[in-house]
Amino acid sequence: MHPRNSLYQLGELEMTYICIKCRTIWVSGDHTSEYSGGLCEVCTTDYIRDRQKSQGFHDCFKKAIELCSRAGCSYWLLCNRELNTATSMCAET
Repeated sequence: MHPRNSLYQLGELEMTYICIKCRTIWVSGDHTSEYSGGLCEVCTTDYIRDRQKSQGFHDCFKKAIELCSRAGCSYWLLCNRELNTATSMCAET
């Protein structure tokens, strides 16, 4: 077994990520020599906005200042997550 495998299993080490589109590097936790690919936040937002337009919606992902009324949008939950959490927190207090 690789000496670091036990650390990964315990969740003590995090990954370093590289965007597969723009090559931006970001780190989740301590920097490691292990890399994983994905889309950075900017590229993810651009991708989702392009998808919204192709589905006939406005390209409004992450532009909301209040809960969105377009519940039919595929990205409604993802887009409104922070606003929905803030609303839930306010309702509890």
